[in-house]
Amino acid sequence: MLEIFKDLLKEKGLSEAQTQQYANSFSGVAILTIIASGSAKLTKEERAQLENYLVNKELESSLALIKSKYTNEEWKTVLEEKLLPLAESYVNEVILPS
Repeated sequence: MLEIFKDLLKEKGLSEAQTQQYANSFSGVAILTIIASGSAKLTKEERAQLENYLVNKELESSLALIKSKYTNEEWKTVLEEKLLPLAESYVNEVILPS
């Protein structure tokens, strides 16, 4: 999921260390965006499980649960429509402001 963001940073000529630092800072925004986009697809039980994952900081499990509700094509669309514009904005306005 964060590969999209890392690719954007590499295009801007940032070092690997800088890329990783910014990717780490963006990961919270990315996770919240994905959760907000996918939570409507979850059952009541799955929402409870997601809440437990988040409380226990099991972010990979949280993302896997949400991703499991999408086909590969739908997931790609979610990333392109929800995450990519946010990542581009973050890079242009926070990391590399004009």
